[in-house]
Amino acid sequence: MELQGNNFGERLLEARKAKEFTRENLAKLVHISSKTIANYESGERYPTIDIASRLAAALDVSVASLLGEEGEIIEKARKDFGSKGVRDMRELIDDVTGLFAGGELPEEDKDALMRAFSDAYFTAKEKNNRFTPKKYRKN
Repeated sequence: MELQGNNFGERLLEARKAKEFTRENLAKLVHISSKTIANYESGERYPTIDIASRLAAALDVSVASLLGEEGEIIEKARKDFGSKGVRDMRELIDDVTGLFAGGELPEEDKDALMRAFSDAYFTAKEKNNRFTPKKYRKN
């Protein structure tokens, strides 16, 4: 099944309803609380890879489709910075998504902002690469 939701919570809700599970049913299958399922669906919390894998198996969907594109980014933030990193990354993704999706920003300003994000990323990457010893650099 191809999930259409814009974020993890929406995709989880969509998959759960497609299987006609209640939160309680799904929670019992993956050994977490129904409150945790509610928090995931509302976007208040984000699962670990282990829990996402159990949810995907119970819902008969792939982990990648359940987590979506932001899943890898958020998991990296969890590994590098813990729960605060996850919270900060979710907030950043939500803010940028909101900015591009529904704001009153003109198209040319959106394009300029995207170029600025891209330039900042590659500038930081190059600057960091200069200070990384050669034996640790990825080729």
